[in-house]
Amino acid sequence: MIKMTKNEFKAGDKVLAGLIHNDWYGVDIVPFYFDPDYDSSRLQGTILKVKSAKALVKFEKNDWGFKQELVDLKFLVLQKDLPNIEVQYKQISELVKVKLQEAASIINEAGELAKQAKAGELSDMTLAIGPLIEAMDNNGWNSSSWDC
Repeated sequence: MIKMTKNEFKAGDKVLAGLIHNDWYGVDIVPFYFDPDYDSSRLQGTILKVKSAKALVKFEKNDWGFKQELVDLKFLVLQKDLPNIEVQYKQISELVKVKLQEAASIINEAGELAKQAKAGELSDMTLAIGPLIEAMDNNGWNSSSWDC
């Protein structure tokens, strides 16, 4: 793991916050997350004031109309840490790729077993696939449309 700056925020710090595009409500500020293909998933700003677990942040011009917002400190990272975050992302994404390739192989094996049991396909074995669906849901993968 790459060591990041300890987040002791103060007025004047340049920060990043995450954005999530919400179909029902527009856009919300959320904890920063790194997405190399989608820079619009973040807001840039400057802390004006820190008060307990929140900071008043003046955001740079953006398409979503955020100007000054009181933001939970857990949602912020220092802009100066972005290069470290990018390096860490690349390193860990390689490990994730290996794990998901292993998972794909196991799922393909399970699919072959399902065919032997005369199931139409693996997703038809609803009692057996519960742990997979739960694991996916727990990790942000929307599996709710499988049974549509």
